[in-house]
Amino acid sequence: MMKTNTSILLVLICVITACSTSSNISKCSVPFEDRGEITLNRSDADDGIQLTLETSDPVALRTLLMQGFQLHLYGVKTDTTVITFPSAKNVGDKIAHHPGEVKATIQGEREKRPDMRPLVAALNKAQVTVEKNGLHPVSIHEGYEVSINPSNGLLSYSVIIPNDYVIDGNYNITLLSQPDADMIRTGEFAGQGYSNRSAETRPQPFGANEKDGNAEQRKTIKILFNFNK
Repeated sequence: MMKTNTSILLVLICVITACSTSSNISKCSVPFEDRGEITLNRSDADDGIQLTLETSDPVALRTLLMQGFQLHLYGVKTDTTVITFPSAKNVGDKIAHHPGEVKATIQGEREKRPDMRPLVAALNKAQVTVEKNGLHPVSIHEGYEVSINPSNGLLSYSVIIPNDYVIDGNYNITLLSQPDADMIRTGEFAGQGYSNRSAETRPQPFGANEKDGNAEQRKTIKILFNFNK
């Protein structure tokens, strides 16, 4: 029997959710790489539903910012709503430096986290696209916000989905973030500014200097949030 090498898993799929409901707010938290977590909040709004995605895990945080992501809302029948959030590549012309500079660096023996505020500010000027079967896609700017708390590193994406694009009986939402062909071809996720620590056992910050050849594919995040629990 072929032995499975768990160190080269390409996709993270988490289906164990911790969900709770308080007032009109439903919350699902999913473990991320046995270290942090990603949380999705769903609540009623005046003209739709509000979805808020949060994480303070540095790897998940950087992946979402750099690659962007989609939220897929599934109905009880065949209806699907897809919400597409912008990536660093989409706003590269709105920030002073190259989006790839949103990487950790090493100063001496300490990891220095990058200043992500310029990228977050640029993403706030972009738009979210919402698509649903049978309806024209819409772009949302009002009701969309990206923020990062400098004190605890909590990244938050919030968007209000119009009622017409809300799916009745929707309890399952899938988060999908993955690199596109250009990111892989241009080495968007190659580490920069790191000394060689290949002889050390501790992991490299943000996966820098990985040698297995599949580093860019492991940036794929796919998570199911089940609000029916």
